[in-house]
Amino acid sequence: MQQQPLRVLMSRDGSDADHESIDDVRGVILKEPHVGDAFQIYFDNGKYMRTSEVKRVARTGDELLVSTANSVYRLRPLPANSN
Repeated sequence: MQQQPLRVLMSRDGSDADHESIDDVRGVILKEPHVGDAFQIYFDNGKYMRTSEVKRVARTGDELLVSTANSVYRLRPLPANSN
């Protein structure tokens, strides 16, 4: 079964001086993050981000919390027709 790309609002909690906080940036993830893989997101402004290895994924309602070695990301799904 192939997963469809998902439009999300992403926030990152800054955990150190090298990783600043990010609030509600729109982007697309091609697949749901999995422990052991890098997390990847394509932002609406044309930029791309790839993280270090995912250490933990937790779901709270529709929201995903993705923990890596350096940061915690919050992903909230956007309606398919949102731009």
